[in-house]
Amino acid sequence: MNTPVTLPRDLQDPATISYAMNNKPESTTPQPATAGADIAAPLVPLTYTLAETATVLAISESTVHRWLKIGRLKALPGLRHKRISRRQVHELANGGGRHD
Repeated sequence: MNTPVTLPRDLQDPATISYAMNNKPESTTPQPATAGADIAAPLVPLTYTLAETATVLAISESTVHRWLKIGRLKALPGLRHKRISRRQVHELANGGGRHD
């Protein structure tokens, strides 16, 4: 059984209803706690393209290709484009790579 709802007198006025309908807050979606804060850290890539690898190691792309061919660098398997892990590149840059 539905019981009728009686609105308070100030909400029965059509002008009040119209005002309430037209003056909604700008955003009704909840915002994350850090919205607008300048604390976002830059994203660090987990892999590098061949061009990025060449830039980080200060070598040419053809050298990257050659190092992949001889096994000094290893590309990640199963990807359409060759990608090299960030860890591998940084180990090689810091002198931890194999020297044939």
